[in-house]
Amino acid sequence: MMKVPWTLKSHRSHNWLPILLLCCGQYGCSQESTSADAQAETAGLSEQRKSVDKVENGEDDDAPLSITMIDGDHSDVEVHAKLPSGLKDSAMEVSPSLLKFGLMDEAGGMIGAMGGEYAVDDQSTVFTPAFSLAPGNTYLAVLDLESFGGGVHKVEWNVPTIDMKQPKLTQIFPTGNELPANHLKFYLLFDQPMRQGDIFQFFSLWCIDKEENVGRPFRHTELWSEDGRQLTLWFHPGRQKSGVNLNVELGAILEEGLEYELRVDSNWSSVDGGALGETYKKRFRAVAKDYTQPDPEDWHFELPHSNSSDPLIMRANEPLDYALLKRGLTVKQDGSEVVGRIEILAGERGIRFQRDVDQWSESAMEVRINPLIEDLAGNSPSRPFEVDVNEVAEDTKKLIFSFELPSR
Repeated sequence: MMKVPWTLKSHRSHNWLPILLLCCGQYGCSQESTSADAQAETAGLSEQRKSVDKVENGEDDDAPLSITMIDGDHSDVEVHAKLPSGLKDSAMEVSPSLLKFGLMDEAGGMIGAMGGEYAVDDQSTVFTPAFSLAPGNTYLAVLDLESFGGGVHKVEWNVPTIDMKQPKLTQIFPTGNELPANHLKFYLLFDQPMRQGDIFQFFSLWCIDKEENVGRPFRHTELWSEDGRQLTLWFHPGRQKSGVNLNVELGAILEEGLEYELRVDSNWSSVDGGALGETYKKRFRAVAKDYTQPDPEDWHFELPHSNSSDPLIMRANEPLDYALLKRGLTVKQDGSEVVGRIEILAGERGIRFQRDVDQWSESAMEVRINPLIEDLAGNSPSRPFEVDVNEVAEDTKKLIFSFELPSR
């Protein structure tokens, strides 16, 4: 069985030779007479053109379109479609355009085709969705053979509702209520994995002062943690960076002095199917744009005592990027890296580093700052966010510090 992955961005071009051969067989382009079986098949396809199959959770082996469970799980399915014999040789090419599967709306249409994998065996096509189906939803499979003299076949698939825990958006970073007008990204943390794919319908940015939504504020790229519980939500950098096309054409997303609300819609659901149930909002005011690189030499280090397990505390003079702050520094003593845990201080203004085992010795401590650590506008100690390509060199700040530990 041959397989090919397919997403909404990977439509293949049609192979029209089998289509022409099929048309010639139906309309007399060939000088040879068609067999009785071929004529019967053509007549059957023409009759199917007038019909639309609506079968709920159907698994009829003789039907041109059916849906079957994988290992008895309603959330994991395969869609089976039988293509006309004239399409046998080109089934892999035409399958993504003829066979689609996706969430069904209230009117009985398809909200959007899901990505997945197509496999071809003889003249049958099997589509396997890339993601498990959400409980409590109805999905629709559509096989459209009208362009080949056939009909439109539809099969509905209901995924039973299960007892599910309502997901919660537990935290939005940054936590501060003042953000620079060239702010770049938010981090959304959930208590369980959330549904992925076509998620940007659930986000909006409301300008409180203007009483209107900000148009096209987000970068439509999904960046998830491995466990599906943390999403990085970007403002579009092309609008936040001065002088680039989108910034010139559409303007910056935020205006200094105005108040905004980032809103997360209540209808967004978890992988298990439970919806948020409430609209989450983060209110903030846009303040002056930040073009200044973070400088660790301006930060304050609270050193542990030697022969103790006291924490090392680093306090910055501005809020820093939450996710990058978690990898913000490494510590060495006696020539070896110290293994420890990093905790983020309130307002994302620093780090508390607690070593896991043993105590600090009396030798010097070396602290290395991650050069990729950023402030809320994307500036790092190694370079500003708005780099001038005509500049000869970037201003890299001091990143390595050595300290003698105090004794008690």
